[in-house]
Amino acid sequence: MSFCRDMRRYQEIPAIFLTGQDEEEDMLGAFTAGADDYVVKPFPMRVLIKRIQAVLFRCREKKEAFLYKGLGIEFARKRVTCHGKEIPLTMKEYRLLEYLAKNKGQLLTKNQILEQVWDVDGAFVGENTVSVTVNRLRRKIEPDGANPVYIKNVFGQGYVFGE
Repeated sequence: MSFCRDMRRYQEIPAIFLTGQDEEEDMLGAFTAGADDYVVKPFPMRVLIKRIQAVLFRCREKKEAFLYKGLGIEFARKRVTCHGKEIPLTMKEYRLLEYLAKNKGQLLTKNQILEQVWDVDGAFVGENTVSVTVNRLRRKIEPDGANPVYIKNVFGQGYVFGE
């Protein structure tokens, strides 16, 4: 349970407890720790597979939209809103924002961003391109450019979205 609780602090990943513990307190503890499901042994393999599929389906449904401090992203429609107002973005700005948001709270280096957003290893596009695009994106989404809420710079290392 402590492992599940610790993992939930860093990343939203599906968690299914498979256990021989069938006491109500154990189940409640697992759900409090962040379990998506709790399966008591013995169980039929086909039932386990269906439970895994159900958890994965719910996770996909959750990932279709993102909301953080008034900034909303509808991934399927590639639509961004900030406090209810639609924000027009270029495709690179959108891809950058989506990548940062999907990795909320994680430090992303400029090289990682280049590889994921520009699909290059940096051979033809410089790190300055990332900085310029981040600054353009910030001007569009940040309420106060001097005190960024969404995209924070970690000097000499990269960027972090959120806290």
